[in-house]
Amino acid sequence: MAKYRNLLWIALWVVLFAACRPDQGPLLPTGIVEMNFKVVYDGETVVFEKGSYQYADGKSISFETFNFYLSNIVLLSESGNAETDLFDIKLVDLSDTSAVAAAAGKTFSRTGIPVGAYGGIRFDLGVNDELNTSKGFPDGKYYGAHPLNHPDQYSETFKSFIFMRVEGLYGDNQEFFRFRPATRPLYMENIDFPTSILVTETSKTQLSFEIDLKDILEADNNYLDLSTTYELDETNMETLGYKLMDNLKTGLTLQ
Repeated sequence: MAKYRNLLWIALWVVLFAACRPDQGPLLPTGIVEMNFKVVYDGETVVFEKGSYQYADGKSISFETFNFYLSNIVLLSESGNAETDLFDIKLVDLSDTSAVAAAAGKTFSRTGIPVGAYGGIRFDLGVNDELNTSKGFPDGKYYGAHPLNHPDQYSETFKSFIFMRVEGLYGDNQEFFRFRPATRPLYMENIDFPTSILVTETSKTQLSFEIDLKDILEADNNYLDLSTTYELDETNMETLGYKLMDNLKTGLTLQ
């Protein structure tokens, strides 16, 4: 008899629990959205630390590092009035030293995106104010593969995460250059890419982006003289730094 009473109590608790649950309705179908990024120089895939390319002045140029941060990445509704979150922040590091890896690019994948038609994608360039900090690199706050768990991506001079890094060697003497835009005024919001996007249950939806480093190293309709201008400092961060970030904004294309 006690056994049946116990079963009755269990059944009653199940009924009460089910009654207390809010009506969530049927589960909506979802799909997978991928973002793929590739980097070229004058149309040629860049292999870092190994490839050599011709700069605008005819001298050789090679690259050791190229990366940049994206924040607030969302899909836009067809009307453009609603957003579906993809990622809070991503570090797009394209510094591949393998030709195979460079050709494949970097891919970020997000599951659980509601099936349907979308009108585009939007993101910001840099690290947003909510995540950025002027108090030095936040040791112990981020772990593992988190995009901000990179001390080398923080500028103690400018008290900001570095929004983009373009570094390499130039000329016959292999002179080092490095450009690291890293102040809040250089943060660029609401970069929109209007395009028809269809998310389905049966296949991945990939958005493919490309950036040409030749377009990054340009200022005032002329390419930078890397023999005299080879880094950003307090004197040119908000001018040349802004221009380089703007070059990234206009040079990043959705294929």
